[in-house]
Amino acid sequence: MKIALLALVVTGGLGFAAWQPADRSTKKPHTAGASTYRDRFAQTQTNLTATGASSCASSMCHGGATPRPGEVFLGIEYDLWYDRGQGTHFRAYKVLYEDERSDRMAKLLFGPNAVAKDQAACRTCHAFDVEPRRHGRAFDIEDGVSCEACHGRSEKWNGPHQNPRVWRKELTDDQRTEQGFYDTRNLVRRAEQCLACHLGVGDKSFGHRMLAAGHPPLTFELAGDLFNVPKHWRDEQSYISPDEGSWFHVRVWAVGQAVTLREEMRKLASWAASDADVDYAVFECYACHHDLTVPSWRQRREVVGKLGEPVWNAATWAMCGVLLDLLTSEQRDEIRKQVDRIGRSLNIRSADRAAVRSAAESVASLASVLAERASQTRFDRAATFRMIRSLTRDRERIAQLGYRAGVQTFSALYALYRLGIAESGSVPDNHTAILGALGNLRDLLYDAQRNERAGDYDALALAKILAELERLLAGV
Repeated sequence: MKIALLALVVTGGLGFAAWQPADRSTKKPHTAGASTYRDRFAQTQTNLTATGASSCASSMCHGGATPRPGEVFLGIEYDLWYDRGQGTHFRAYKVLYEDERSDRMAKLLFGPNAVAKDQAACRTCHAFDVEPRRHGRAFDIEDGVSCEACHGRSEKWNGPHQNPRVWRKELTDDQRTEQGFYDTRNLVRRAEQCLACHLGVGDKSFGHRMLAAGHPPLTFELAGDLFNVPKHWRDEQSYISPDEGSWFHVRVWAVGQAVTLREEMRKLASWAASDADVDYAVFECYACHHDLTVPSWRQRREVVGKLGEPVWNAATWAMCGVLLDLLTSEQRDEIRKQVDRIGRSLNIRSADRAAVRSAAESVASLASVLAERASQTRFDRAATFRMIRSLTRDRERIAQLGYRAGVQTFSALYALYRLGIAESGSVPDNHTAILGALGNLRDLLYDAQRNERAGDYDALALAKILAELERLLAGV
């Protein structure tokens, strides 16, 4: 199956400026009682009209023929997102009726007469699915995951945001949100917006039934996935911090991992508080779905939990573990204790729901702290190499977590080394050898067409490659 490389990355046409103006508002917004930014944003959407992607596409706005030098926004965002009709998010709705796999999945999930594009469970992520009475004249569901799917329904903010002076310097963050706008410049919020679909949060649920029907696993890594969508924004570092350079991508990776862990823990805690059966999707898929080969690394692994029981998919936690010493060393022991508690308490037949809920809520809270610290951290070469070495040293445990942990490891090393160190212009003398080892890791996990090779996964081979990387990094 193809690996999922979609990411919702948008800028509202006004860049990534990290500066926030002082609050000049004396009016308390009606969303002030909501618990999170996403809650406040969601409350604004209920009574707003979606104007449609083409309302952003005039030649004077985001549909110009050439970039606008000197402007905060590019001016050609619409064409970049559309990408000659091949944009991944533009085509998200079309795959529901053009892809034979979508049709087969719909019939397996919803009945022999089901059509994928008519199913709310499919449209919720594959399109901007707005109730008909809130369609503007230019709204078209065929636009797929369109501008407003990320930025919010633009009935109120479409006009004001066309004046940068008013929009960024006179209106506060709360006031922009009151108008229905979602601010993706903030890295934590951006990751949250992507994860709504790429993890399946809230009403965008995703579980084992979808996987069983043939949907690819949801894979998300914010830094790497930014390079797999048509880039319709200016270079991030220009609007975050002019001298941050390639280390911006390291910060994006760190924030993405921490927010993913937090959202996964919130989902797990929500399940533990319910009467629903445990969803198999929270376990490592290939603990069960693997070939019975001889010899097998599985007969030599350390058994986690009861032999024969599916094990919790701890791939995201494995990546966040490398951030602990760097950013939250004072909470390191506590978060690891709670993670171990989840691994012991979560199983198919007799899960200790109270223990899972308590531990998951604790980890979610600590992951939230980790995400905020990551978003405010200025990473550098030394810190990045420190995290890479931490991954390679922890190779035996990470490798035995399974294929999904292997995929996350490759994504992490790609973001940290290829996007951070290699793009910084300060590479070690053995740079070519390090790239070779990363290539070997990629080939272990994917074929030449970037299809996953889960059936061929070998934890011992992965650990061997990570050991070689550790050796190559020893003198760096």
